[in-house]
Amino acid sequence: MKGIRIEIEQPFASYSVPGSFQLRETFPLPPYSTVIGMVHNACGFKKYVDMDVSVQGNWASVCNDIYTRYEFSPNRQFEKERHQGYFEENGRKYGVVIGVGHVELLADVNLLIHIVPKNQDIVETIYNGLLYPQNFLYLGRTEDIVRINSLETVDIIEEILDYEEILKYNAYIPVSYKVENEIGTIYRLNKKYIINKSQTRYWEERIEALFAPKEKELTIGTKIYKDSKGDLVFLA
Repeated sequence: MKGIRIEIEQPFASYSVPGSFQLRETFPLPPYSTVIGMVHNACGFKKYVDMDVSVQGNWASVCNDIYTRYEFSPNRQFEKERHQGYFEENGRKYGVVIGVGHVELLADVNLLIHIVPKNQDIVETIYNGLLYPQNFLYLGRTEDIVRINSLETVDIIEEILDYEEILKYNAYIPVSYKVENEIGTIYRLNKKYIINKSQTRYWEERIEALFAPKEKELTIGTKIYKDSKGDLVFLA
């Protein structure tokens, strides 16, 4: 099958963990939904395009930064002595508390991403969309702009390892790959959402994936994919 291979560089990035508020924690790599969202943004897709992705990458360090934090409730009216700001709706003012929050950042991020659309006829469409994006590309927060260092179409083939393979990057490996000695953190990563009749978005597909550290050994007999440049691919 055909896919798109992308090498990406980011000075800083934060791939927010849902539900982390006091400190906005980051995933160690961008979740599948974040990568798929970048592709849709680049290509200008107006409805969901089904695709499998592989996410690998390294970074230099983890640090913290501060940001302006806004807290408000539609049930709390503006009180001058309590709130630093307000928003107005239907003639009523609602209070906003403005303060400082902390966000976790990955520094000097380098990613290796593979994208394989279920419809193989649109491989070139996605390639051209990433080459000439309709919008500026980012992964994580809007300010986490990406630089694409390499972009190409590749062949991806399935293999059964007949020798031990060492990971060159940290990687998300879906648990369906049945990697031996699954020691590490298993994340339940969002992939595909749908919008129901009440216009509420919810996640239809989540993938359980092992975060495998760089230099982990994959044993003989493990089923994996490789691209035509010899790099491992863990499609989900």
